[in-house]
Amino acid sequence: MERKQTKIISVVTILSVFFFYFSSIAFARSNQSNELDVFNKNIHRLYQQGDYAKALSVAKEAVAYAEKNFGRKSLEAASFYSTLATIYSLNRQYQNSEVFRLKGLKIIEEAFGPNSPEVAVKLGSLGAHYYSQKKYDMAEEVLKRGLKILESNFGTDSTELLGLLNNLAVTEVAMGNSESAKKIFLRTVNLYKTHKIMNLDYAIALRSMANFYLDKNEFEKAESMLLEIINVYHKLEKKGHPDYADFLSELAVFFKNKKEYNLAENCYIDSFEIRARVFGYKHNLTQTAYAKLYKFFNDMGNKSKAAGLKNFMIEKGGFSNTP
Repeated sequence: MERKQTKIISVVTILSVFFFYFSSIAFARSNQSNELDVFNKNIHRLYQQGDYAKALSVAKEAVAYAEKNFGRKSLEAASFYSTLATIYSLNRQYQNSEVFRLKGLKIIEEAFGPNSPEVAVKLGSLGAHYYSQKKYDMAEEVLKRGLKILESNFGTDSTELLGLLNNLAVTEVAMGNSESAKKIFLRTVNLYKTHKIMNLDYAIALRSMANFYLDKNEFEKAESMLLEIINVYHKLEKKGHPDYADFLSELAVFFKNKKEYNLAENCYIDSFEIRARVFGYKHNLTQTAYAKLYKFFNDMGNKSKAAGLKNFMIEKGGFSNTP
């Protein structure tokens, strides 16, 4: 069985989920929100286009603007420190990313207090960053601190805990703490069920637990989770969402290992088509989906389909580096 990477809120997910959270705090108290909003929209647009180098340049301009107009210790500056940190990560400049994450965290701690929910959100982002660098001990430390803050503010059964619980669980998996991870996964999924929450975050939590069962070779439990994930996306009418494309890529591996090759092929194709429709053929996520589908065709000995797919991408002008 091919080993899957357990799902965590990645830097890309942070971009879409946490990325603009602190900007909204800053904008609410700013008379120059329009200018800040323009920076944010431009950075987000460049991210969507996969142009991380230009996004980095704009993020640096945004930081300089916020520091000049609001001060280095302002919430506006903290907002764009977070943005710049995320873009640094996307450009694989991880040391710079960490520097700005910590600068932003310090400002938020001073503004809202060390035990505020705003600090917990920042710690969640920092934990995901450490996880991506395989600094699991550091990730666990900040995630546990963030979770404790949220529990003290909202209680142990609050939906506010869900994101941090998922990230802590997959960190425990990476550290080899299987029993601890299983307990946290079950706690997370049960919170969704208790509060009758049906959203994309629930799908992510189910994916995390499904991958956990796959890693433990508990295939029946994993399959029940995978079927529930499909049900969630269908009920939400999100079958064209990029997250669903990501899930389909994982599901394709599952079917391939079960030797259900037609189902695997359909998943790879759907994943590729969704990403192409959402991001365009030149985006790196689309090219990743293309590469997986191309490899699948070759692995199955279907050279004609592989060649046809490659020619299709050439016609679309979808890549410069191809298999």
